[in-house]
Amino acid sequence: MQYAPTEHHEINKNKEALHDIDPNYRFFPPHPLRHRYFDGGPFLDRQATDQKNFLRLAAELQGLVAQENALVYPYFTGDIDGRRFDLFFKVVKVGRQHILYYIYSLKADLPCDLLLLKSEYFKPIKNEETFSGDAGQIVPEAAPNYQLRSLNPEAAREIFEKAGIKEFLSPLDEFSSLQLGPDALVVGKPYDGPADTEPSHIVRNVETLKNLAKAMERCFIPA
Repeated sequence: MQYAPTEHHEINKNKEALHDIDPNYRFFPPHPLRHRYFDGGPFLDRQATDQKNFLRLAAELQGLVAQENALVYPYFTGDIDGRRFDLFFKVVKVGRQHILYYIYSLKADLPCDLLLLKSEYFKPIKNEETFSGDAGQIVPEAAPNYQLRSLNPEAAREIFEKAGIKEFLSPLDEFSSLQLGPDALVVGKPYDGPADTEPSHIVRNVETLKNLAKAMERCFIPA
């Protein structure tokens, strides 16, 4: 299936033309209590709408949209005030099910990592030892309605408080998991439909992530 270009922004079907579209990020979604399974459903209708939305986003943010063929979701990459930004879909296998996640990744430079999981969104972890080895230990009583984890719990608590991360959680409430650092801010959620890819909605989220990255990075600037 071919798509007509929108203004000067057209679909790039050559994945190699993008600079490593699959960023190096840590994404550890436990089994959610509520989500939509990736069942195909009205896949082509949703995908076509997302493709159009991504083209509109490319026009606004001056980025690049790529789509290898008509049977896969598009992805977006660009530069936001000197920070690489990627927006893409990823099918994650959770147990016997496959869940389509919608993921934002914004470049950041932080010396530690924080993982925030919505407390009532995910089922209990079956193997805490294995999960904590990958995702980090729980930092107790740090974030209401979230489980905060980190491979460096003491540093995570300090940056959570100094950067005022709690104030950013409300505008990012739609995301079930937030991986903050060390190389990027990566937030994800099960995909709910084309409303997720509305350009105005994406731009608001990107602005919030950019401000969050700045707030966290300021914590490590020498006085």
